[in-house]
Amino acid sequence: MEHTLSWWRWLVLFLFMGTLVGTWIYLNRSRLHPKQWLSPSASLIQVLEKKWIGPKSYLSVIRVENQFFLLSQTAEATAWQKLDPLDLKQITTKSGVPDTPSPPKIS
Repeated sequence: MEHTLSWWRWLVLFLFMGTLVGTWIYLNRSRLHPKQWLSPSASLIQVLEKKWIGPKSYLSVIRVENQFFLLSQTAEATAWQKLDPLDLKQITTKSGVPDTPSPPKIS
């Protein structure tokens, strides 16, 4: 009996390995996208909303790795605060907050 693999055993081995590699590539195709290689932080940091308050002042709601933050930027300072999911729902409601406050109603 010969101890080397015959040509058809090599063919079966290469087909098996090709099937394994092809299956792995198919299952990981979302992670292997070239755009994610060029900018890996693109999916980690997202600006969800940005509201300008003045010429050099704004508020932003930012998501970083499934955590939400409220970022405020003025000409003099920057501040941030971590948001709870309940706070986020209040900020991003469909009704929205008016840009100018309405005067109080006197009854």
